[in-house]
Amino acid sequence: MAIFVPAQVARAVPSGARSLPEYEVRDQCVVVTARSICGNRVVYLDGQLLPAPRSVLDDDQLLTIYGKSLCLAPVMGILGRYCSMEEMVAESQPLAHGLDEANGERGVRLAAHVVYGMALGVEVLLDVQMGRSTPLAEIERMIEHGYLAYPNVHIALDSEFATGPYQMLPGSPIGRLDALSINEGLHRLDDYLREIGSPTWRVVMLHQFIDTATDSWTMIPNKELIGTFAYLDVVPVMDGFGGRNIKVRKYNLITDSTIYPWIERRSIKLFLPNPWSPSHQDFPVLTWPQVVGDEPTSGGYRMEHVPDVVVVA
Repeated sequence: MAIFVPAQVARAVPSGARSLPEYEVRDQCVVVTARSICGNRVVYLDGQLLPAPRSVLDDDQLLTIYGKSLCLAPVMGILGRYCSMEEMVAESQPLAHGLDEANGERGVRLAAHVVYGMALGVEVLLDVQMGRSTPLAEIERMIEHGYLAYPNVHIALDSEFATGPYQMLPGSPIGRLDALSINEGLHRLDDYLREIGSPTWRVVMLHQFIDTATDSWTMIPNKELIGTFAYLDVVPVMDGFGGRNIKVRKYNLITDSTIYPWIERRSIKLFLPNPWSPSHQDFPVLTWPQVVGDEPTSGGYRMEHVPDVVVVA
């Protein structure tokens, strides 16, 4: 059996676990668009599996840097302002340090939040803006291309751009993605991760900013039926730009586990000032103490749960 993991992950044995089987570490590169991404390929020599997987969210918050890709379309998010992963990591340090100072004992893990891209050394979220496709079809494509064999690769499903049969443009009107379709894709992903013996759980983010808890309709019909999975952290993300009061109010309701009992992890997306699209930003952006619930907004709203993932765009 062969899976792709960084060498330091392969050598980490949980307390009380048996020793890992003998393995070899070999260079492995994949080509993603015009870029070659190299990592370590761990090949087990006796076919044994890794110890039980862990969630990356157990000890850390994810801080994801959102955008179309490196050095491309900065109007879509701040990831596009950077032309290398090294530049992204360096320029994101003030954000990471600010969140780390506010979130207590929990650490911060940086992630590139991209529409189909991969990076070495940070967590990666592949964000699917659905169009006329389905979660199952997109997850099958990621499996086919080998992206999900890497333990630092996670996914996000964006219902906003799910496109109906008679709809001309994605996002106009705002799309919907039914929970039953989401479950179909997540069952396939969970089965795949079990088959390869993934050493990590994967984060699956579900973008949303309209919900029956806050509005007259929802972007995720049948949301209460979202499943729970052995290898997945399913994380609703309160997307959408606006003022501090409305964002915190919607976050609390959209991620309310008394309404949606399957919710254990949560996320919020922050829209930083964007010179390429001045109207496409929060007015004003939440402070880090407000993000982690230490301080209320001017209207008295306070984050009821500290988000496990913070997306910045």
